[in-house]
Amino acid sequence: MSKKSTGKIGGFRRKRELKVLLDRLQAGQSVAIIAPRRFGKTSLIRQALQQSKGNNTSTAFIDLLSNSTPELLSTTLIKEALKNHKLHKEFLAARQSVGSFYISNGLRPIVAAFPFIARFDDDSIDEWELLSESIDFPDTLSSSLNQRLICAYDEFGNGANSDPGGKLIKLITAKTGLHASTTYLFAGCNESAVLPLNEVHLIRLGYMEKQLLIDSLNKKFARYKIKLPRKFTDDIVNFTKGHPYYTQLAFYQTILANSLDGSAPRPRELINHLLTAEKGYIEKVWEDLSRNKEYIYTLLALTEGSKNIYHRLKSKKINVARAQKNLEGMGYLMKNEMGGYTIADPLLEYWLRKNS
Repeated sequence: MSKKSTGKIGGFRRKRELKVLLDRLQAGQSVAIIAPRRFGKTSLIRQALQQSKGNNTSTAFIDLLSNSTPELLSTTLIKEALKNHKLHKEFLAARQSVGSFYISNGLRPIVAAFPFIARFDDDSIDEWELLSESIDFPDTLSSSLNQRLICAYDEFGNGANSDPGGKLIKLITAKTGLHASTTYLFAGCNESAVLPLNEVHLIRLGYMEKQLLIDSLNKKFARYKIKLPRKFTDDIVNFTKGHPYYTQLAFYQTILANSLDGSAPRPRELINHLLTAEKGYIEKVWEDLSRNKEYIYTLLALTEGSKNIYHRLKSKKINVARAQKNLEGMGYLMKNEMGGYTIADPLLEYWLRKNS
């Protein structure tokens, strides 16, 4: 199963957020979507791009996590811009050609107007110089064709390991702020990464409304004609807190268990199914975070709530404020109604409690 939430549970979508997003994009205002991990940011972006395309508007989607080097990002930027004109395959073929960069008839006018594209096989060119021109390319191409472009940068500011000094994000921020023909969508966990962006509308995603999820799940289960214990869907949503990915996963695991066993699983059994399904992800998160004792002590303390956390961790001699801020930027924590922090991932929180 995909590790990214579809943002859709039994037909339920983030309709309000999508409407705000589409309204802003239509008005030509760039938008930044901030949320913890797996809260449906990517799904919301893709829905917005799909509904915005057409009427002289083209789109581009850039995943910064899988394109974290200057060369990969440069290639993806040009490919995404050319995809709108059905020339991306010719560009990729040219990149993979043996020897010099092969320029097809379709690409010839593009390369004539943007000669830097043919320099991908030139070892003497600086990769950051190439990236700088590649960031400008989608906007400049759209402008030359009198078209409007909506370009999305997903996982913006999330690649601390691959961009430790923030050079990549700083370059994107500086360049995109000068583009006149492009409206941008930025999505990530780290709000501080989008603060330098000019005139960007901020959308924060939280847990989905519980009752809407309960009603939607009840309708979905009814269509499958599954007999459920009383308040079964209430128990699901209370455990997931309205987390989009885990609510959806719980639905699928219930369908699977019913087909195999002839009945819905009990709440504790369902949680165990979720843990089994997400074992690899949870263990990888723990492996990554366990390298930093501040993160581990802070997370374990937060499983008991945020109240008096500074006092409770005083003996550990760690910077709790810094750990919480960093974990929030990494997408593991979110602010609660009391102004403190809470673990955003309910399954990770359960796993921590169980294994601490």
